Amino acid sequence: MYVGPPPRRSAAIRRVTLCALVLVGALAILELGLRVAGVGDPWARFERRAGLDDFARYLAPDELVPGGWRTQMYGDAAREVHVAPRDARARVLLLGGSTVSGLDEKALAMALDAAEPRRGHEVINLGRPGYGAERVLILLRQALPTLQPDVVVVSVGQQEFLEPGLGAALAEGDGPSLLDGLRCAGLAASLWEPRPEGVPWEGDGEPEPIGGWEGRPEGFTPAGRDCIYQAFGRLVDSIVATTQGSGARLVLCTSASNLLVPPSLPDHQQPLPPALKAQFDAAREKVHAALPERVVAGLLRIAPDKPPLLPGFYWWGEELRVARVKTGPPPSEGVAAPQLRALAAPFDGGAQWGDPEYWDPRLHQLMNTLHDFHERKLTPEERAAVEQAKAAAEEAVAISPGHGYAVFELGLAQYLLGEDEAAVSRLREAQLLDLHPNRGNDRTNALVRAAAARAPDVVLADLEALLRDASPNGLVGYELVADACHLQPGARRATLDVLVPAILRP
Repeated sequence: MYVGPPPRRSAAIRRVTLCALVLVGALAILELGLRVAGVGDPWARFERRAGLDDFARYLAPDELVPGGWRTQMYGDAAREVHVAPRDARARVLLLGGSTVSGLDEKALAMALDAAEPRRGHEVINLGRPGYGAERVLILLRQALPTLQPDVVVVSVGQQEFLEPGLGAALAEGDGPSLLDGLRCAGLAASLWEPRPEGVPWEGDGEPEPIGGWEGRPEGFTPAGRDCIYQAFGRLVDSIVATTQGSGARLVLCTSASNLLVPPSLPDHQQPLPPALKAQFDAAREKVHAALPERVVAGLLRIAPDKPPLLPGFYWWGEELRVARVKTGPPPSEGVAAPQLRALAAPFDGGAQWGDPEYWDPRLHQLMNTLHDFHERKLTPEERAAVEQAKAAAEEAVAISPGHGYAVFELGLAQYLLGEDEAAVSRLREAQLLDLHPNRGNDRTNALVRAAAARAPDVVLADLEALLRDASPNGLVGYELVADACHLQPGARRATLDVLVPAILRP
C-alpha cells in the first residue's frame, strides 16, 4: 500500500526541535566551559550593581602637575594625596583603612632603598580611615591603570562592618539574579554594560561620604554577620584577581587586634525565653560582683556607673607630642607608665607605646589596672572570688554560648586564674561572636590567608601572627595595640621590617 510523504508541517517541527536541541546542547557546553574556565562569574556583575558606587571617582588628574594625579577621598583639599608623574623608581602602593594610613611611607621607602639600593622606591599611601575592602577594591581598580604601581600592599578586615555596602545587600536578601547565574547570558549582558575601570574621569562622581549603619539592620544579626563575612571573602578574591590582571605584584596583610578590648556589639545568637534570660543576666551580675575591682576595672562593666574604658587612639597623645606649637604642659606630666608584660622579638624592648607624659590621665588608670591584671598576684580571698566569677561566667555561657560579653568575661576570669590557653581561646572566640566587629579577627584573617594561599604569586605579610607570636601565650594586648585595632607607634615601625621583604620578594 502506498504511503505518501509526511506533511511538511511535521518535518518543519522536527527540524525546529532538532535545531533547538542542538542550540541547547551548545549553550550547555558553553556554560560548562565558562564555569570550568572561571569566566562570567555571576558575582562580578552583582558586585558592580550592589553596594557602594563603583563608578565614583577616587582619583582625578592633578590640574597643577601634568601627568600627576590627586585623590578626592577626604573632601578637604589640604588632606588629599598628590601623586607625581611616574618615574623610573619602583612604585609601591599602600591601600587599606586607618591602620594603613598610620604607616610612615617615607620610612618604608627609605627601608626599601636600604635593602635594594640599586633601584629607588616610591611609596604612595592611599590608606584612608574607615575604608573597608569594598572601597579598597573600587580605589584599586582606578589606581592600577592611572598610577601604574609595581607592587600593591593591601590590608583589609578592620572596617568591614563600618558602613553598609555589598555585605548589607546580602544581609537584606539581595544576590545574583537568575540571569547572572547563567554565565553565558550574564557574559553577553555584560558586553553592553560599562566597566568601572574603563570610565574616564569627567570632573564629577566623587565618592559617597563614609556613613555608618542606621538603627540595627539585618547586618547586626548572626545571619547578617555571616553575609558580611561572605561579601568580605568575595571582595578579597576580587582584589587578588584585579591586581594580578594588571601585572602588578600583590602583598596581602593580616590584621592584629587587641584581645583585651570587649566586643563591640554582643548579643544572644538566639532569643532567650524570659526565664532563661533572667538566669543569664543574674549569672553575669554574679561575675561583675565577684571579680576584684583592682584587676578588672576598665576592662569590663563592673557596675552601672563603672563602664569599661575604651581608649580612643588620641588618648595616647601622639599628635600632641609631635605638635610644633606647644599649648601647655603634657596632660600627664611627670607620670611614668607601669610595667606590663615582657614581649618577644621583635618587640623585646618592651611596650611599643609613646611618651606616657602625653597620655590622657584615664590611660594611666587603665594601665595601672592592667599591671595588676597581668601580674595576677591574688590574695587567697581574691582567688576565691575569681573562682566564683569563673563559675558564674561558665553558667552564663552554658545558657547562651554565643554571647560575646559572657565569653569575654569567662576569658578574663580564666586568665586571672592562670588558665592561659583556655583564656586566650575564649578571648579570641569573643571577637568572633561580635555582631559588629570593629577590628580584624580570626575569621577575616583566615579569609585573607586563604586568598593568598590560592594565588601562588601573592605574598602574605602575616602581621597578626607577628604580634601574636611576640605576645605571651598569644594574648595581644595594649603593649602593641592602642585600642581595638590601631598599632602602637613602635609596633607600626616594626611592621615595616615585615613589609620590606614581602615587597621585595621576587
